[in-house]
Amino acid sequence: MFPSPNGRRGWLPVYALAAVLALLGAGCKGKIPTYPVRGKVVYKDGEPVRGGNNLTIVFESTTPPYHRSAATVDNNGEFVLSFIEEGSGAPEGEHRIAFLPGEHTLASAEIALARWMPPRYLEFRTSGLKQNIVRGENYFVIEVDRPSKR
Repeated sequence: MFPSPNGRRGWLPVYALAAVLALLGAGCKGKIPTYPVRGKVVYKDGEPVRGGNNLTIVFESTTPPYHRSAATVDNNGEFVLSFIEEGSGAPEGEHRIAFLPGEHTLASAEIALARWMPPRYLEFRTSGLKQNIVRGENYFVIEVDRPSKR
């Protein structure tokens, strides 16, 4: 046993163990700070993308552990991001953006998304969209290309 600061034997390991357990407990209960994020998805001419709750916007942090926040895009093109809890926003930092169509199979995701925008917006690496989440309120207008005419 190690002597404690006051010269008594045996107490330092108990204090050390209590400190370690407190830190571990705080880490388990620790909550990742998030900041409110809302916005609107529009075409480059300003017209809203009418998702009708069948279109999801996903923000993914660009640094590990790559946290994701998501929201449905409504008929006005508006969204409110959620992280762990409804409407909780997203962690601070740079995020890349992608879109997912509502009901679809993986084979038809590109076809389903093509109702609203080009399929390149399905993936973070090809969408070309990024936003920086800052402390406090965040509001973004996300501009996308219109789908190609067939």
